[in-house]
Amino acid sequence: MAAVLQQQERVWRYVGETAQGETLRGELRARDEKSALLQVRQMGLRPVEIRPAALGRSFSLFRRTKLSWSELEVFTRGLADLLEAGIPLADALQLLQKSSAQRPLDALLKRLSTRILSGEGLASALAHDPAELPRLLVGLVRAGEESGNLGLVMREYADKVERENILRQELSGQLAYPVMLMGMILLTLGFLAWFVLPRFDSIFTDTAAPPPASTQFVLQAGAFVRTFGVWIPPAVILVIMLVKSVLEANGSAVGALIHRLPVLGRLSRQMLADKYFGAMGFLLRSGTPLARAEAIARDGLNSQVTRALLEPASIRVKAGTSLSEALDTTGLFEPESLQLAKLGEKNGELGEMLLRAAGQSQKAYSRLSKRLLEVVGPLMILGLGLVIGGVIVSVMVGILSLNEVVF
Repeated sequence: MAAVLQQQERVWRYVGETAQGETLRGELRARDEKSALLQVRQMGLRPVEIRPAALGRSFSLFRRTKLSWSELEVFTRGLADLLEAGIPLADALQLLQKSSAQRPLDALLKRLSTRILSGEGLASALAHDPAELPRLLVGLVRAGEESGNLGLVMREYADKVERENILRQELSGQLAYPVMLMGMILLTLGFLAWFVLPRFDSIFTDTAAPPPASTQFVLQAGAFVRTFGVWIPPAVILVIMLVKSVLEANGSAVGALIHRLPVLGRLSRQMLADKYFGAMGFLLRSGTPLARAEAIARDGLNSQVTRALLEPASIRVKAGTSLSEALDTTGLFEPESLQLAKLGEKNGELGEMLLRAAGQSQKAYSRLSKRLLEVVGPLMILGLGLVIGGVIVSVMVGILSLNEVVF
């Protein structure tokens, strides 16, 4: 009998947390998931994830854990609908899991259900999940749990994600044209380097006549591409990684520089106002105190540099300084946004005015992004024409020099 039970047991992989917050991983043998979950709890761990070991070994490198923006919208809106209908959180997560067709979302819901059933809060479960959900969502959910308005919080965040998805799709559609132009440029240069320039190179080699400097430069560039072309993509990736590491090492200086630039600086300030003022305005409208709302909105920003730049303003707000006056010292916001915040403080409607400032900022950076993309296309066409024209002129100059040598 024992042998039969032993044959029915499977190997399960688990991820658990100690009371000190340390994450532990391992394997155990159990007949089903409930038995495996019980064993993890008997170890003194809080279960985070339980799955069959066979699934964990197959294609683990290619499994996607992060949610796409559309999946994030489905998750937040679906959870908001169920919570506002009065369904308990654990049951709502299980209902969403049954109706979910996307694999990453289904896995997230399963992990969240496990942690919620073990007694953990939703905000903590989101913060520790391998899907690496947005910091702003975690902060808003934590505030929603404290105020008892979790369903409303999820609804507001789902609306925000929906607006951002619409904007992202519009920008992606406009970005497709420059991307196609860049591909055309690369294909054209490759065609010239591999099929056109070698013919002229052999002509100058046969005549033993030295080509002009411009022609020689073009021919050498083509020879370089043919010889080392296979190494160019890895070199580009390496340079991008190097630049990224340098920027991360000097994040404060780079962030301050970007905010001072005429176009990129304004774009970054508008995007910051949209996220920061939007989150704070919603929290204030829901009854969250100003200092608490500011801390949640600031912590929800992805940029560590921006959070550090806002820290002095946060200290001033806690000391009693008005929000608009404290933020004015940072240089991170447009005067129009700060004026709306100041007006809201005077009228006692700070939350509503911050939401209005966030909406105006979103429209502003949407218009600015579209204008930038509209400029990129013509510039790339101009660059393509200059490159091809330069190659043709250089080759023609070389041919004319051959005529002078012959005649």
